[in-house]
Amino acid sequence: MEEIRVHKADRHGILMGKVGEEKVRTAIEEVRAADGDAYDKAATLLISLVKGHPFESGNRRTAYAAAVDFFESNGFPVTAGYNIEVIKGIRSGTHKSQQIADWLRGHGE
Repeated sequence: MEEIRVHKADRHGILMGKVGEEKVRTAIEEVRAADGDAYDKAATLLISLVKGHPFESGNRRTAYAAAVDFFESNGFPVTAGYNIEVIKGIRSGTHKSQQIADWLRGHGE
């Protein structure tokens, strides 16, 4: 995985209290409930973490790293490199689940 630059102001950790933990749990539950293959489930994970914003900072980078770990843990090759435009598209809602899954498969963006 290539280095993803971090900002000096970045703080590492889950949001204070149970709010951040609950958002991470929600993301995991959404992945478990998602239909489709590993790419569809990884898209669900990315979307849930990016939109849920459970961490103090680095949510988009962490969401991508979680998707990469999901692939590696399940024996799938990582086909999509980090693409800030795709990740920003998730946050803004312009990139939908199927588009994200296709990108993760190595098609598109």
